[in-house]
Formats: sequence, structure tokens, C-alpha cells
Amino acid sequence: MFRRYVLASVVIMIIAVATAGIAYKAGHKLTYTAGCVMQAFVRAPATSQPAANPDFIAFTNALAATQVAQATPVVSATVAKKDHLRIGELAGKFGIQPTFGIGSFRVQIRDDRPDRAKRLANDTCETFVSVMTDQRKAELTRNSTTVEQRLKSIEADLKRLLAVPLKRRTTSQQISIGTDREALKINTVLAAALKSMPPDNIAVLTPSQSAAPTQTTSLKKYLLIALLAGLLVIFLFVLVVEALAQPATTRSRADQD
Repeated sequence: MFRRYVLASVVIMIIAVATAGIAYKAGHKLTYTAGCVMQAFVRAPATSQPAANPDFIAFTNALAATQVAQATPVVSATVAKKDHLRIGELAGKFGIQPTFGIGSFRVQIRDDRPDRAKRLANDTCETFVSVMTDQRKAELTRNSTTVEQRLKSIEADLKRLLAVPLKRRTTSQQISIGTDREALKINTVLAAALKSMPPDNIAVLTPSQSAAPTQTTSLKKYLLIALLAGLLVIFLFVLVVEALAQPATTRSRADQD
């Protein structure tokens, strides 16, 4: 019974494979990937030298991720403007993820031109370094100003309380004096820590040297889809032909009877 469907099945499979080939050729596009590595090793105020243990590394990586997240919108707008791209267009080419090393990140750019992929990758890394350096400088200045203002406020409050004669001070005032003195010590140490922190290490570690070709489509995927589609069409074809042939067969047998 199935011999009569062999030719039709072969034709269907040939058409399916040919369609897959055409679709692959139409969708096939060679792109190039370029990448660079940057580091955002930022410091936190500390009264002693921290040990490079897993907790310190995790904390430092979290600080770096925060810096990268804050800088990303500015970097995207800056690079897009410099290279005459829309921000959405750049977003489709751009990717960033943590890599080996403390506070290290790999920037990847995909483009259909290898020279532009390399240039965009290096522009992006360099812009990240510039933006994060500026935002870190502003952050440290803001923190130092906040601590200095707090110290002035505490000193003024302590001076006011100490102006009250000892015998006339209330219990609440005595507690406030002790609290202010302790706060003065803590904030003095914090101000010193902010001013004596080691410098951050925000830099491009490995610039992009070249762009590697990448296939955006898979011929095997197209052929597999074509094979499954062809088998489905053959099944439906046999089903429909058999269904149409059934009444004719029934009538033929009735006439013979």
C-alpha cells in the first residue's frame, strides 16, 4: 500500500530540504565578536588592612558590580553618541558579565564588521573606566563632606552641652555628652579612613586585539526542522489520500456484491 506514496514522500522531503537551504541562506549572517576586560576594584573605608578571604572578595565584587550598574546608562549613551548609533542599536550589540579576577568584567560587542566590533569594545571599556573613575571620585567627595558636616554638628552639640555647669546637668545631658564624645571618636576615625584609603584600581586590563567570526544561524537546526516538517506533511498527505480513497473502495465493493 505504501509503495504508491514513495515518490510523493521523496518529493516532499526534497522540497522541505530545499526550503531549509533557502531559509538558511537568507538568515545566515556572519558576525564578529570582540571583547575586552576591565577592572573596577574599589575600596571601602576600613580601620585595618582587610584579609583577602572569600568574604572580602565577594564584598569587593559586589561593590564593583554596583559601580558597573550605575555607570552603564551613561556609558551606553556616551558610546552610542560617539559612534553615531542609537542606544537601542548599541544595546543589541553589547554584553557585559563578571570574569576571572577581583572586580573584573568582560565587555563583548557583536557586529557584522570586525573593525567596528573591535573599536566599539575598546571604546566601551575605556568609557566605563572614565565614567566609573568620575563617579567614584564624586562618591568619595560626597562621603567625606557628609562625615565632616556630621563632625561639625556633633562638636557644636557637645560644646553646647559642656557649657552647662556640671552640677546643673541633667541625666539626659550627661548621656548626650557621652554619646557625642563617642560619636566624635567614631566619625574622626571614619574621616581619617576615607582620606587614607588606598587608591581604587579602575582600569582596562586587556583591550580588544581582534574580532572572532561567529555564525548566527545553524544549518543543522534548519535541516532538523525541515525533516520534522517533511515527515509531518507526509503523514498528513497519506492520511488525507487514504481518507478520500476509502469511500471509492467501499462503493467498488458494493458494486461487486
